[in-house]
Amino acid sequence: MGKQRITIAGAILLAALVLMGRLLTMQAADGYTFKAIDVPGSSMTVASNIDLVGHVVGYYADDNGTHGFLYVNGAYSRIDYPGAGWTAVFGISNTGQVVGGYGANDTAGGRHGFLFAGGAFSSFDVPGSTDTLARGVNNRGQVVGDYLGTDGVRHGFRLSGGSYTTIEIPQSGDGSANGINDSGQVVGVSGSGTGTTSFILDGTSYSKIAFPNNNFTQVWGLNNVGDFVGQIDSLQSPSRGFRRTGSTYSIVNFPDSTSWDARGVNDLGQIAGSFTGKDGRIHGY
Repeated sequence: MGKQRITIAGAILLAALVLMGRLLTMQAADGYTFKAIDVPGSSMTVASNIDLVGHVVGYYADDNGTHGFLYVNGAYSRIDYPGAGWTAVFGISNTGQVVGGYGANDTAGGRHGFLFAGGAFSSFDVPGSTDTLARGVNNRGQVVGDYLGTDGVRHGFRLSGGSYTTIEIPQSGDGSANGINDSGQVVGVSGSGTGTTSFILDGTSYSKIAFPNNNFTQVWGLNNVGDFVGQIDSLQSPSRGFRRTGSTYSIVNFPDSTSWDARGVNDLGQIAGSFTGKDGRIHGY
C-alpha cells in the first residue's frame, strides 16, 4: 500500500481547517463551497465519503481499470486490493478504517468486501453469498453493506464483532445498508427504480426516509449528529443531492451542473459526492 496509505489513522489529528482553506473553486447560493476532486489521469472520479478532518475516499477509472483512492490535503493515494482486477472504496471512519469492494474484473458478480486498517487488508464475504460489498464503517469497526443471497436477491447486512445481521425493512425482501454511525443507526434502501424506499434503522425500529414531494429518494450516508445525505429524482442522471438536518430537508445546490448526488457527510457537515461536469464527465467533490 505504501507509506501514505499505512499512516491514514495517524493523520487524524490534522485540523479540519486545512481542507477548508483549499475549498475555493465554486460557491453555491446556499453557502456551500465546492471543490472538484479528480484523480490525475482519470476518466471518472467519484467521492464516496469524508471523515472528520476532511480526508476523502472514493474510486476512479483510468486506462488500467477501477481503483480506490484516498485524498488528503491535495494529495491522492491509490488503494488497490492486492491481486484484484478492480477496487472501489465506499467508506472511511474517523479512526482511519477504510471499506469497499474488489473483484477479478469490473463486471457485477463475484465481488468481495474488504477492510483496510492499520496498513493491512482483510477480505470478507457474507456466509453463503457469492457477491459482497462493504459500503460503510463506523468508529467502532462495525461494517454495513449488501450481498447477493442464495435467493438471488440483494440484502443489506451489518458486520459487528464477527457476526452478520441482515438489515432490511421487514417484508421488503431486499435492500442495501449504506451507512452506519457510532450509535449504530443505519441508513439504506429497499427496492429499486421508482419502487425504491429509503430507511433509517434506530435500534430495532425502521423509519422511512422520503424527500418531500419527490418520487425517488436514495439515502447514502449519515453522521454522528443525525444528519444524512443522498440523492433525489433518480438513481441515474439527472439527479440532485440532498441533506436532512433534524427534520429539515434541503437541496445541496451544486453550481454549474445538471446532475449530482451527496454520498457522505461528516460531523462538521462537510459533504462528499459526485457531479456531472460541462465536459460530460463524472467528477468527485
